[in-house]
Amino acid sequence: MCVAMLHHAGPADVSSPRCCVSGGASLPVEVLHAFEARYGATVLEGYGLSETSPVAGVNHPDAERRPGTIGTPVRGCGMDLRAADGSVPPTGEVGEIVVRGEDVMEGHWRNHTATAPAVDEDGWFRTGDLAVRDAEGCYRVVDRAKDMIDRAGYERVPARGRGGRRRRRLGGGATGTEDELREHVRAALAAYEHPRLITIVTELPEGPTGKVLEREIAPTLVQDPVEEETPA
Repeated sequence: MCVAMLHHAGPADVSSPRCCVSGGASLPVEVLHAFEARYGATVLEGYGLSETSPVAGVNHPDAERRPGTIGTPVRGCGMDLRAADGSVPPTGEVGEIVVRGEDVMEGHWRNHTATAPAVDEDGWFRTGDLAVRDAEGCYRVVDRAKDMIDRAGYERVPARGRGGRRRRRLGGGATGTEDELREHVRAALAAYEHPRLITIVTELPEGPTGKVLEREIAPTLVQDPVEEETPA
């Protein structure tokens, strides 16, 4: 909606909005700043799920805002991160968001099979979302746990550009060939982070909310001729 409003050229009286809340998908920081500059309304990013009724974290209006993050937990809600082995990852490292508190569901209706793996014995609900937490306690969502890629012994999160299927749009009239893209990433990334498959499309299919429809992306890919490199 923020993107659509930025592209709206017609006249409209938008003098009354003072604050907007964004959730459901990551909001590019450049979109946030452009929206605020045009409409004069503060944008607060938040996060939640149906199982958390539905808000779990937000950039609170009475606290310092951290664009690009989902802020801190709301009242009555505890939020933490868990590594694959159940431990709490260090600050700045990726972990799965877990939530517990008065806003978390008791369980899936008449479906213990689905509830058991989702809520542990201490009441922590596993969201399936991966995030990092900074020194101030703000969380930044990076991807879904089910999309984590294990390649050559290294676990990588697709949304952080370290493997899997990564989507990028060229902006500002920029162009690029497959070879140019390969040379660019090889100069900036470690060998195990290089893309093995690249495909270039004219557009990405999107749903009504602006999210890319992964299931509709054509599976046709161009094979990277570089052999798989195993890290030392």
